[in-house]
Amino acid sequence: MQHWLRYFPPGKERSVNRYQVTPSEKLIIVTDVLPALLQGNYQPTASDGTCQVALYIEAGQVSQIRQLFNETDLSVPPGWQILKLPNQWILVPAFVDCHVHLALDAITGFKGLTGPVADEIIERRLREVAEGGIMALRDGSDRFNTGLQARYLSRKLSVNTIRPAVIATGRAIFRKGFYGTNLGGEGVTSFHEVENRLLQLRKEGADQVKVVLSGLLNFSYAESTDPPHFSLEEMKAIVARAGEYGLPVMVHANSDQAVRLAVQAGVHTVEHGFFLSAETLQLMAEKDVAWVPTVVPVAAALDLYQGSSREEKAIKKIIEKQLKMISLARELGVTMGLGTDAGAPGVDWKIGYRQEMKLFARAGLSAADILTIASENGAKVLGLNKKMGKIASGKKPCWLGLEKNILSSMENFKGPAGIISFR
Repeated sequence: MQHWLRYFPPGKERSVNRYQVTPSEKLIIVTDVLPALLQGNYQPTASDGTCQVALYIEAGQVSQIRQLFNETDLSVPPGWQILKLPNQWILVPAFVDCHVHLALDAITGFKGLTGPVADEIIERRLREVAEGGIMALRDGSDRFNTGLQARYLSRKLSVNTIRPAVIATGRAIFRKGFYGTNLGGEGVTSFHEVENRLLQLRKEGADQVKVVLSGLLNFSYAESTDPPHFSLEEMKAIVARAGEYGLPVMVHANSDQAVRLAVQAGVHTVEHGFFLSAETLQLMAEKDVAWVPTVVPVAAALDLYQGSSREEKAIKKIIEKQLKMISLARELGVTMGLGTDAGAPGVDWKIGYRQEMKLFARAGLSAADILTIASENGAKVLGLNKKMGKIASGKKPCWLGLEKNILSSMENFKGPAGIISFR
């Protein structure tokens, strides 16, 4: 690997065209798309792998998708309007960030989190996320329940404000005396306390639950020796009881042993998952457990350790291994979601997502692969696949216009050129 995060110039932020579809409109959007991002059987007709379609929208949702092979294929019923997107654009489903921390400031991390975050700060971060084309996110927990606060604030923002859906995990469950205080406040010492925490999460309205199964990465070493914080039997019991309450389990896990245990316990997603083995990835594919690799916060750490040869060498080795595992996960058919840990030191709300996409590209994934992971897979991870993730009949508009040069190189991506959503 030759380039790391500090070599990504942020560049000048582009202006974003926005179009909000109203319930009364009868609108036909003509655009180029990647067939893989459409629901149904469509064939590429251009050398860049795209095809042209007409999306018929009425009553606020897609009523029909028609592939256009020539100009005469476009049928315009009386009273319908046409919106022709620029030829240099492709339309894609909106992005999903599977792992953020809305409580954090992207500078000081948890060290700077000393109390609840003001509503206006959360609202500003939600707007920044949406401006980056991220129309859904999952908050990865903190002891002040910021995810639930953000979900409430997102829902109350003006209908004229483009805002992301928020999936909240509430306070994380972790074993007392181990890593997790910043994520969950008070640790648990028995399954009875786990049950009480799950009941509280359900009462508070959490969408998912986070369990902390290992500690943080140690940047002095390119390996993990941290044993799992819960046994397999304990994790199985947690997953089973959470399932009874309708709470999918996301697990913070670093080390092959911790990830394998989580997969065997039947968790919904594995977060971070550094130091994985090929055998564990194969098991994830077989068990249909999703993986959110979160490479960008580790790449950002290089800036913090410049001049420290031991840590810098270890971090580069960690990133190289993670990118190799991402490539292998793609080959094995592991469902991956794109998550940034946004809010962590050095991980910006908008730019961080683009940087994570570019790191996936450096792992050898194609633009079509990455866009699928960023949209369809992310919607599945968050449980929002009935509302977003694919361009499909019956779904409301929740789309982005991207410059086509992203298809030749992810390095060209400077953010969405347009956002189309339902008002």
